[in-house]
Amino acid sequence: MVALITRILEEKGKSPPIIIGGCALSYYSREVYFTSDIDLAYADRDALNIVLTDIGFEKRGRYWVSEGLKMAIEAPTSTLVGEDSPIEIVEVGEGLQCRIIISQSPPCQIIFFPSLLRRSWGQKQRG
Repeated sequence: MVALITRILEEKGKSPPIIIGGCALSYYSREVYFTSDIDLAYADRDALNIVLTDIGFEKRGRYWVSEGLKMAIEAPTSTLVGEDSPIEIVEVGEGLQCRIIISQSPPCQIIFFPSLLRRSWGQKQRG
């Protein structure tokens, strides 16, 4: 879905959104972490609202919701902290791509590397 949103925004001359939050964690953890929505970093809320409305999403509070797709999208921030956060471009089909933040924060490391959690809690590693 984000790749489609990206394509439409880019066709309108807009920058692409960046997947952040739980959806990014889900991607990098190979779906070990589950999220119920898609979080995007995107500055031009008006452009995003137009695109999401045009493809069938309805604005409900802070979310855009598609009942048919059983999907919710939120844009909780317009910028990325530091603006130099590494981004991965993921090809998801011919001419379709999306951008996902590569998080280097401790919560990601704990999810991706449970051994860090065991060490940090003073537990011995199994091996």
